[in-house]
Amino acid sequence: MTLKNIIRVCGLFLIIVSGIGIAQSQSEAGSLDGMVSDSQGEPLPGVVLTITSPVLVGERIQVTNAAGRYRFLGLPPGNYALTAELEGFVTVERPNITVRLGQPTVVNVTMTLASVEEVE
Repeated sequence: MTLKNIIRVCGLFLIIVSGIGIAQSQSEAGSLDGMVSDSQGEPLPGVVLTITSPVLVGERIQVTNAAGRYRFLGLPPGNYALTAELEGFVTVERPNITVRLGQPTVVNVTMTLASVEEVE
């Protein structure tokens, strides 16, 4: 066997092993995703979403895309709290969201405009 063939076999082996590891890690974690929209149902891009949980070290942050969608991947199973913030809108807090192994958890959020106060 030539050195070139040995390298090919080793490379193929690494690809297979890493694929098994990825599949295994995805089944050992969950995900949280959804859409953020306004009270008219229009998607809201640029919303900052923060999740916290005793099973996390710290917090994780995502920002909605142009279609108002967000996704947190690779979450340990457990209970989470979600906060959605966007300037000009009322902050939304969602406690007690349960994330399970290998299952996507979908949480859609509707945000309402903050009241405008006049200052003289």
